[in-house]
Amino acid sequence: MRYSVEQLIALARVSSPVYGKLYRDLPPGALAWDQVPVLTHDLLMAVVHDAQAISFFDPRGRSDGIIYQSSATTGKPKATIFGREEWKATLILLATRHWKSGALQEGDFVANLCVGGSASFMFVHGTLEQFPSRCVEVPIGSDHPFPYILDTYRKFGANVLAGINSVLLGMAHHILAEGMPDTTITRILCGGELMYGAQLGIVQRAFPNAMVIPFMFATTETGLIGLSETGFAQNEFRVCADACLLEIVDPATLQPIEEAGRMGLCVVTSLLRTAAPAIRMDIGDFAMWEEDSGVAERKFSIHGRRFTTRYPLGPRVLITETDVAALIVALSVDIPLLKLRLDLDSDAATVVVKLFRTHQ
Repeated sequence: MRYSVEQLIALARVSSPVYGKLYRDLPPGALAWDQVPVLTHDLLMAVVHDAQAISFFDPRGRSDGIIYQSSATTGKPKATIFGREEWKATLILLATRHWKSGALQEGDFVANLCVGGSASFMFVHGTLEQFPSRCVEVPIGSDHPFPYILDTYRKFGANVLAGINSVLLGMAHHILAEGMPDTTITRILCGGELMYGAQLGIVQRAFPNAMVIPFMFATTETGLIGLSETGFAQNEFRVCADACLLEIVDPATLQPIEEAGRMGLCVVTSLLRTAAPAIRMDIGDFAMWEEDSGVAERKFSIHGRRFTTRYPLGPRVLITETDVAALIVALSVDIPLLKLRLDLDSDAATVVVKLFRTHQ
């Protein structure tokens, strides 16, 4: 079921401990959108990383749904819950959209290489279960040696791989090291982390006949946010309006940014989630509109986790993952780069570079 914003706010006031506190001083009844406070990323992380992360939602009286704990890009366990109906609605939406776009097709054999039991694994599994046409899942997971994973999906004739980018990159490196690119894979559904620089090229060399397609853009806390389309660059998506409202806001004022090409914070309101509501939630990523306002399901790009939440480097100074990736690409033209690290202090950013031994 898709809820109105007014319904979500009313529900969150009484059913979510986090939003109950956040909305405590708000006037009752209908609110203008700019009266609804943003749930900041710092507050969100303090809640979901807490030992009592169950306080993010209110499980009392709830006897249906699925709870996930994920570390994702933060490196710490985070907990959330999807109610049974909202989980099913999300899967049906994903299955229908991937069927229409051709990301999944009739007769596909899909090797699920996500971490077993994770939200990512279950998103892939559930989407295949709800797929409108016939397909087969090979649920392998990622906690096996690469030779075992390769042998297993080849044994069952998989033509599609679904997995986290880091796992797919590791497999690609293994395949290239063996000198035997896999020509049997036609599509790779990736996600979990952003892909930068030469990473996409590595995957494409290992799987030369495969189209690389982001499975979706989502977070543990908000669920589905956006979907990619044929011809989109990596890290570009279109808002899934059936699942959420997406805002890009100014980091200083938290006012919405409407123009294309201006970086801001990604703030999401889920229209599906009620067991653990997500209303004007700052998800911790920088984003940018890629199309002018007025476009249905507007195109946007994601620029990774921000590095300035705890370490402000000056007024309106924004450092993103894409900035660091661009620096690596620029340096690697003339420098045999082995490692690059960014150290953030109270008033400065220090770039630490390590070169291959022969050039130290």
